[in-house]
Amino acid sequence: MARFTWLAYTSIEDQGALCKYCVIFHQETGGKGNCQNLKNLVTKPFNRWKDAIETFINHSKCHYHLSNQLYADNFITSLSKCSHIALQLDSVKAQQIERNRKKLKSIIDTILLWPARIACEGIFGFR
Repeated sequence: MARFTWLAYTSIEDQGALCKYCVIFHQETGGKGNCQNLKNLVTKPFNRWKDAIETFINHSKCHYHLSNQLYADNFITSLSKCSHIALQLDSVKAQQIERNRKKLKSIIDTILLWPARIACEGIFGFR
């Protein structure tokens, strides 16, 4: 199992080994020309143990396995980048608070400077 990190064992119904990437992300067909029905290690557990190492090595080189492994890696990467929904909401809330503070500051500045403008109207004739 240490050599083939993608390998998992099932004890449900037909006991045997499965490729965890290919089980989750498999297509109906694979192989050359995409015309091979995927069975061993994908839809059917592998249990011919005398051929195990050779079968596992061949499977790890298959195009569909490499693609499924890439899909799994991308999925895990996207999950690790995604923060918890509460943190996302807090971030949006913090941004909204900052925008509101900027708006409020400009309103307060206008209100505080308004008496000075009124005082200047008499001197400079502003209107």
